[in-house]
Amino acid sequence: MTTLTTRAFDLPEHRAAKADPALIARDEQHFVAIAESLDETIADLSHRLADERRSPGGAGQEAMDRDLEIHRLTARLRALRRFSLDLCLGRIVPDDGSEPVYIGRLGLTDRAVDCAHRSRRGSDERGVRHALLGGRHRDLGRHDARLLLRDIGGGRRRCRGGVRSGRRPPPRRRPRAGGTHTPLPLPGRNLVVVADEANAEKCAKGLFQIFVVDVRSPENPVTISTLPQPRDRDYCAAPGTFGPHNLHENRPGSFQSSRLIFATYYNAGVRAYDIENQYQPREVGYYVPPNPTRMMDPRPNRPQVIQSCDCYVDRNGLMYLTDPNAGLYILQFEGI
Repeated sequence: MTTLTTRAFDLPEHRAAKADPALIARDEQHFVAIAESLDETIADLSHRLADERRSPGGAGQEAMDRDLEIHRLTARLRALRRFSLDLCLGRIVPDDGSEPVYIGRLGLTDRAVDCAHRSRRGSDERGVRHALLGGRHRDLGRHDARLLLRDIGGGRRRCRGGVRSGRRPPPRRRPRAGGTHTPLPLPGRNLVVVADEANAEKCAKGLFQIFVVDVRSPENPVTISTLPQPRDRDYCAAPGTFGPHNLHENRPGSFQSSRLIFATYYNAGVRAYDIENQYQPREVGYYVPPNPTRMMDPRPNRPQVIQSCDCYVDRNGLMYLTDPNAGLYILQFEGI
């Protein structure tokens, strides 16, 4: 337990005026919240590290992934225990009188600040990624195959609703079950397109999907359809990972559409979908690059196949498609 044996503002006598409760009461409350968050985070990381160390070592890529996860968890624990409350470096007080912003060495949150970031001890829930704005909501993906909607309007930040985007049987090691990578909001249609990231070769953990979610009621998002899987060949039988990774995110200045969806699919290349009828999405185009003749990925024993990873489409339909094995492809989409 992180106990505060001395106050964070235990100042020398000649600076005692700076410890006036009127000046520091809110800061001391914040330090208490940091201490509680540290306790929860350290307990959660210790639990997950113990699980990883007890799990079978496996072979090949599985063994490498396990070792990397153990290394990551160990480093995070070491940093939290080393710095403790010194994780907080200071605060920024805005001129407009709004709430101060605390800055620190590492990201920490408490339950009251951001329910989307909290990870409970003993839970399989993981961290947040790819937060995209959709009107007054920020749509977030979580590693435990979940979409979360966070209300950022009215000067408050709170979670409005969430939905597990997919239902898959729990694999042998649930924390590796994959998770929601990209939630793409389409605010004009009250929809969010949600991609769950595939993370196993040859469909070892089943098929991962891209979902269309109805968010007319933000407190109760509902999955209404799934985008069709590629059917031009049996990609599960091919080397490498098959399934969704990322979506073109309709960023400012890029091609923006509430009808056309672009998705990378690892060894199935990049796919274009039409969701004009959100209940019956259809594939309208795809490009599968040839396998690379030279590998960009320096890791040993990787299959020499394409793994289309991310895509960006400019306003003229020019697409930039990245691949950790093959590099960068530049394509022209003519269906705009």
